Amino acid sequence: MRVGVVGGGVLGLATAHYLKKLGADPVVVEAGGVGGGCSRGNNGWVCPSVSTPLPAPGLTAKSLLWMLRRASHFHIPAAALPRLAPWLLRFRAHCTESARAHGIRALASLNSVTGERYDELAADGVEFERGRSGILFAYRDPALRDEKVEDIETVAAKSGASWRELDGNEVYGMEPLLRPGFSSGIHVETDQHVRPESLTEGLAAALRPEAPRSSKGRWCWGSSGTGWGRAGSGGHRSGRRPARCACGPPGGHRGLSAKDRECVQS
Repeated sequence: MRVGVVGGGVLGLATAHYLKKLGADPVVVEAGGVGGGCSRGNNGWVCPSVSTPLPAPGLTAKSLLWMLRRASHFHIPAAALPRLAPWLLRFRAHCTESARAHGIRALASLNSVTGERYDELAADGVEFERGRSGILFAYRDPALRDEKVEDIETVAAKSGASWRELDGNEVYGMEPLLRPGFSSGIHVETDQHVRPESLTEGLAAALRPEAPRSSKGRWCWGSSGTGWGRAGSGGHRSGRRPARCACGPPGGHRGLSAKDRECVQS
C-alpha cells in the first residue's frame, strides 16, 4: 500500500520509517528542506523526566501577561482572540493541581519507552548523533528546585528515571562555565540529547539510502520509487487511491496540492 506522508520533519520521517517497517510504501512530501521547520528549531532534548503538561496552577495570570507582550513566546494578536476563546477556556479549566498530576502520570507513562525507541532506530541503521551524559538542571532558587524534585519523583515512579540532587559545588563541577549564583541542581542521568538535524538527515537517508542526504524545494520521495524528484516531475499513476498522513504542527497542512497528489500517486 502506498501512503503519502505530508511533512519531512521528525514526525513525518519517523512515521514513514515505521510505515516502511510494516510493509507499506511511504511517500514523503516536503515543501522545504528535510527537517527544516520545527524539527530544526528544537533543543533535541530526549527527557522523559520533563513529562509535565503546560497547564498548571497559577499559569492563567502568567499566560495573560505573555499574550499581551509582543516579544513574548506566547504572544497572541488581539484579532485572533475571538477564534481562540474556546481553546483558551478549556486550557484554563485544566490549570488545576489534579489535572496537572493526571497529565504528569499520563505523559510519564507514554515517555517511559522513549529511550527504547531511539535504540530501535539505531538498530534499524538510522544514523544520528546522541548524547547520553544526562541533563543538568541548575537552580538559584531552592523553591524551584523543590518543585522540580516533586515532579521528577512522580515521573520516576512511572518511567524509572534515574536522578540525583546536587549541591552548588557539584553543579559547577559538572558545568564550570555557569554564571555565579547557582546553589543546587538536579542531574537526571537517564535523560539524553539528540542533535535534531542529524536525526532528520539519518531518517531520510535510511528511507532512501541512494538519495541525497537533504534536498530543498518541494520534494517527494518514496522507499521503492525510481529516486527522489520534485513533486510533479513525472512518473505514472498507480490508479490506487493513496492514504495520507499529515505530520507536524496542527493546521499546518490544508491538503495536498495537485502536484503533491501526483507525486504520491506516481
